[in-house]
Amino acid sequence: MKNDHDTWIRRIVSMRNAIEHPGGYSGHLKINNIMHINKNILPYFNAPTWQLNSHTESSILPDMATFIENNLGLSEDILVILLEKLPKGDIPLIIYEIPVEERDVNCPIRFKVSLHPDYLMQLEN
Repeated sequence: MKNDHDTWIRRIVSMRNAIEHPGGYSGHLKINNIMHINKNILPYFNAPTWQLNSHTESSILPDMATFIENNLGLSEDILVILLEKLPKGDIPLIIYEIPVEERDVNCPIRFKVSLHPDYLMQLEN
């Protein structure tokens, strides 16, 4: 899980540091606002972009959508880790991840909670 989050978190932190401390350890973040392109034809505006140092310039809107999605995933991961570290009580719960291909596209629930199978067998007896 750590490796899943390292890259995008490092990118956000570097971009933030480049704004707070331009030219420092993280370098410079260049932001291109919405710009009007070619005034001779129908108005066209490009999407805002950003570029950290010599990395490839990218569109801000899809990057922000990705950051939000990744933050939600990280939050889920942290919650699952914390729940798994709780002392086992009278009713042992297990948390399992639903495979991507089995998730409902209208409500893509990632994790489910269930009773431990051993506990279920005890209840049946």
